[in-house]
Formats: sequence, structure tokens, C-alpha cells
Amino acid sequence: MAELGRRFHAGGYLFFLTGETVRQWYRRRPSPVLRGWTNADLLWVAGQFEESDFTPAGDWSVSVPLAGGILELTCDPLFHGRPGRARTADLEPLAARQPFTVHALLHEPVSDRFLDPLGARADIQRGVLRRISQTPWTARARAGLLFEAVWLECHEGLEPDPALLAELAEVPMPRDRDEMPAVRSGLEKVLTSRDPF
Repeated sequence: MAELGRRFHAGGYLFFLTGETVRQWYRRRPSPVLRGWTNADLLWVAGQFEESDFTPAGDWSVSVPLAGGILELTCDPLFHGRPGRARTADLEPLAARQPFTVHALLHEPVSDRFLDPLGARADIQRGVLRRISQTPWTARARAGLLFEAVWLECHEGLEPDPALLAELAEVPMPRDRDEMPAVRSGLEKVLTSRDPF
């Protein structure tokens, strides 16, 4: 990852690992799917890899096979900042894109540093699942986030914050036929977790 980060920096771009990947790395666990973020554009990224998929099904821009895993990279060329100039305060909006605080850590591979612009480390260490208040939850995304929160509780043993529990209790279950595959996938993930009960 450090070499990949240096390549992005040499091109004048920021590169961080994000989300569940960083939480797992922080806890010294491997992660076969790496979630990353850059302010490079897709054309520049395409030139850096021999093989890449620009038709992903998630909220990332490009999927790249790496030795031993996959990098799902979000390209955000409108984000300001350049290597060596991004202050922690500049990274708060990036970290706040995650729905839960335990996913708000960033990892900078070149310096091998964990960056914590929102103070997420405390929740990871205590095993508390809290919502990032700045993140708006659209009606369509709420059911997916409900299943994600339940999975984090069942599989990772994270304890939901009472405010999060109250908010999730108000989430209506999707009734639209188009949303049923996402519901099925969410239920399957929860029911096959370490402690589904």
C-alpha cells in the first residue's frame, strides 16, 4: 500500500484507506477488500493499473484487483488538498462521509499513520456504535444502514449507542420490489454473522 500511496502522491494526489478497512487494520486484522479514497480523476487512476473495473455495484468509482485482495477506490477529483498540505481539519468532511464513527478513521499508507479527524478511536476502543451526526441518511439508504448496524453488533460485538437505537427503530422497512435484493443481502449478512441471535 505504501508504494501505491507514493505513486498517487507523485501524481499530486491524496490517497487514504477508509471505512471498515481502516477499522480492521487498526485492530490488526486483515481485510481482503480494501476501501480507499483519492482526489485523483478516473482517467489518471485508469493509467495506474493494468486491470480495473469502472462498473462497480457499490458507492465506489473503480475496483482494482491487487495481490491478495481487491481495492474499491472512490475517486473524488473535486476535493481540495494535495499531499503534504492536507490538514486534519481539511479531512473532517471526508471522514464524516461514513455513517458510523467506528468507520471514520483514515489510514495514510505512505507514512503508515492512522488519522482521526472526528475522534473515532475512542468509540473503536470502547466498542460503541454511534452515528456520525453530520451524515444525512436518505430514506433509501436507511434500511441498508439498519442492516449494517445490526451486522456490526452481531458480528463485531459493537454496542449501539441509545440514540442510534432510537433512530434505527424509526427506520421503515422497504416495501418497494426493487429494494428487496438489498433487504435479502442485508438479512443474509446478519443471519450468517458470528452471533445472529
